Amino acid sequence: MNDNYDFASPNTGGWTAAAAGSVLQSVLQDAGVGVWALDVATETLIASEQCKLMFGHRPESPFSYDDMLYALDGQHRRTWREALDKAIETGEELVVEVKLQTPLHQVRWIELRGKVSGALIKTAPIITGVLLDITTRREADEHRKLLSNEARHRAKNFFALAQAVVAQSIRTAVSLQDAQARSMGRLQALASAQDLIPDLGWGCADLADVVEKSVLPFQADNIHTAGPHVLLGPKVVSTLSLALHELATNSTKYGALSASGGSVEVFWTIEQQETLMLRFRWIEAGGPEVVFPVRSGFGSRILGELVQLELRATTRIDFRPSGVIYEIVAPVASLCMEPGSGQLPRTGG
Repeated sequence: MNDNYDFASPNTGGWTAAAAGSVLQSVLQDAGVGVWALDVATETLIASEQCKLMFGHRPESPFSYDDMLYALDGQHRRTWREALDKAIETGEELVVEVKLQTPLHQVRWIELRGKVSGALIKTAPIITGVLLDITTRREADEHRKLLSNEARHRAKNFFALAQAVVAQSIRTAVSLQDAQARSMGRLQALASAQDLIPDLGWGCADLADVVEKSVLPFQADNIHTAGPHVLLGPKVVSTLSLALHELATNSTKYGALSASGGSVEVFWTIEQQETLMLRFRWIEAGGPEVVFPVRSGFGSRILGELVQLELRATTRIDFRPSGVIYEIVAPVASLCMEPGSGQLPRTGG
């Protein structure tokens, strides 16, 4: 078998140039590689079918250098031009990544590689090269960057909140032992909340899971929960977990959960007002008679200011003699996003 094919002229034992070119074009097309050539002086572009397809044009339709530039926005047009000028000036290989928009408004990333014909660099530069669709790779890179930024952002918010919790717990405690107990309980609630937040992306946790996880360390048999599926973002999960921890802790010490016959109902509904609203209620019953607190501490700020800030909510706490009632009303749209600053209010004692 003769393996020495003549691609330049017909050969009875080999391929013609047209046949070889057809096979090569088929291989490149199957590999998703476009081929192009540009006469820089006249700005005449020759593009393969695959090249046209990447720009969103039909293989049989005309495709000019102006069509190519039109698909790029101002920034990426400048990026292309700078890379082209450098390749012409130095004779080095052109390698550039640009973003384009097709006539149907599809966004794609492409990598252009080319080389100026060595003998023509100083006379009539002609550059030939290939074109690769790198959209999937660029989107994956962007996704990784976003996840990394989100992880840093989430860690920063968590430590800021944890720092504030410890500082405020110490500040309002009546003794060192009290400060330790308050701090550790609240930090444990925050740590448990993080287990509910998905590790990847901006996924949200289910409200039912947040409630269940938050009340688990307490007398869960006396706590009954019910409500529809509602998604909560990372900050809302942390904030609501802290609020539920405060409610359950106080109830265990002074309220319904301190009595054998006491119980707590935790339920939530979605209501159609001007927009969809979550109404969340904590209702105690069967405990000792409630005494209105004589002082407002850090726990009250969690149940009030912090919840209002992070959930864009209104809150109400009613110290009825028969049992505490706590209510949150918040727009559903704000729950699976990051609406607040992530910082605890600095006012108050």
